[in-house]
Amino acid sequence: MATLDAAEAFWIQLSIQEMAPEAAPDQPIEPPRFSSGWDGVVFLPGGAETRLRLDSYPAGWPTTPIEISRLRLTLHADGRDPIKLPVRLEPGEEATRAFVDVPNMTWSGTLEIVAEWQDPCFTYRARSTAPLLIDPAASIEGCAVRRERAFDELGAVFEPPIGVGPIDANLSPWLFIGKVTPLAVIDPLPPYTGFTRETVTFAAEPGTTITASSWSDELDLWLPDGALVEFYRRGELIRWMEGGWIHGDEPEAKVVFRSRIVDSTDGFSFTLPDEPGRYAATALFNYNSACSFGTAGFIVGVDVET
Repeated sequence: MATLDAAEAFWIQLSIQEMAPEAAPDQPIEPPRFSSGWDGVVFLPGGAETRLRLDSYPAGWPTTPIEISRLRLTLHADGRDPIKLPVRLEPGEEATRAFVDVPNMTWSGTLEIVAEWQDPCFTYRARSTAPLLIDPAASIEGCAVRRERAFDELGAVFEPPIGVGPIDANLSPWLFIGKVTPLAVIDPLPPYTGFTRETVTFAAEPGTTITASSWSDELDLWLPDGALVEFYRRGELIRWMEGGWIHGDEPEAKVVFRSRIVDSTDGFSFTLPDEPGRYAATALFNYNSACSFGTAGFIVGVDVET
């Protein structure tokens, strides 16, 4: 089985659940409150041994070499038995190197990670979960390996619009990761920054239920936990954007209404505000395509009229 190079290692931040001084392991202390788990989607290529970069020290916490004593990775999915992945630990100069042997299969579910380690000061126990995708090796063999071509692929996948109520709107990738080549950009802009006076708009009555459906056959969309459609006053958002956004002098546009997104037979649905007004509505989804995965979203105008 092939092993991915260190440059292709996948980074996961662990959420510390328990810690104790190395000199007094039976006297646990409260973990740092700024510890947080990985909250994005994990992708692992099937049929390969992948190195995991396990990070547990948030910003401001001193980083020291860690020695992993236990690491367990388990796959979970509705209607399927859990699968424990084989892991291999290898001593390293700065920290223990962790490798996972990924089956050559298709999987969509949850990855559970349990880890125990120590550094010169403390012992730790962590547990994190994250949405997980696995693609078999054959499904990503044709993906572009050069950055320029990979962005062309990304553009083609997102060219078909998403239907939002009676209109078609742009569905744009926001946070995106290439499965075979790096695609990340510095400071990706959230979808609401794309709103202008020309953004496509529709009208509907207060409290109307709206359905959203992607027209791209190359995209699989699903809802992140707690997914919402957020509504801004259109005039406030335009003034903020045209005034230079975070670099300008206009006050920040505030979210004035939130609607939970729910799965529906035709895609996703949400409800409009009960208060009439001219709004900008934005939503985010997790997405998976043949050669990339991440987060995608739309921004539309909505006139709520009685």
